[in-house]
Amino acid sequence: MHYLAELPKGKIYLHMDERTDIVKAKEILGDRMLIEGNFKPSDFTLGTPHMIEKRTKEIIDKCADGGGLWVGCELPDDAKLENVKAMIDTCKNYGVYRK
Repeated sequence: MHYLAELPKGKIYLHMDERTDIVKAKEILGDRMLIEGNFKPSDFTLGTPHMIEKRTKEIIDKCADGGGLWVGCELPDDAKLENVKAMIDTCKNYGVYRK
């Protein structure tokens, strides 16, 4: 990740899969680029809305300070609509940057 910090500031977004430590990425890259991801795509197929809401809040709590967070992931074709809705609703209700 330290190599990615050499890329132009404010020009890149980094999509991370669930294996990448999003908190560490935020520490290293948070002031350089937008970070996104960190969900297991299979959770949207096999999980519950409660699981998705909990994970969404966790990502927001750990990474939203200072901006530069985009909550999301690559959704599988068979994602449950209620799980996608849970992520979106949680972001709308919980993840709004305050002025």
